[in-house]
Amino acid sequence: MKVLQMLFLLFISLALLQPSSAITPDTPLSITVTPEHPEPGEKITVYAEGGRNISDIIIQICYGDICLPLKSMKKVEEGKYKYSFYVNKTTEASLHLKIMEGESFTWDNSTSFKVEKKGNGTPGFMAVATICAVAAVLFIRRRS
Repeated sequence: MKVLQMLFLLFISLALLQPSSAITPDTPLSITVTPEHPEPGEKITVYAEGGRNISDIIIQICYGDICLPLKSMKKVEEGKYKYSFYVNKTTEASLHLKIMEGESFTWDNSTSFKVEKKGNGTPGFMAVATICAVAAVLFIRRRS
C-alpha cells in the first residue's frame, strides 16, 4: 500500500513540474470591436493589443454554431493586431483568438457581440397614422 502511495505522490509531483503550454500574461490582452454596435453590411474591425511578446494572433469568427476558418490578424505594430470583416445579416457573433507566443499559445474566447439593425420605432408608423387621419377626414366630410 505504501508503494502505491509513493508512486502516486511521485506521479503528482512530476505532473506539477511539467511546463505549462498556457501563456501567463504580464498585461492582459485588450480586444476592441468597432463599431461598438454594428449593423448588417457594416465593416467590423477587431483590434487586439497586449504588452506581451506575441508572435501572432489567429482569429476565428463564429455566427451561432457556424465558424469560419482561422485567419491570421494583421500586425499593425509591436503588440497590436487588426482584422476587418463584414457581416451581412442580423446575428450573434463571437470571436475566438489564438494568441501565439513562440511555441506556446492560449485561446481567448471572451468577445461576442450582436449585429442588428437599429430601428427608430415601428417602421412606417407615421405613414399608417397619416393614412388613417386622411381617411377619417374624408369619411367625416362624406357624411356631412
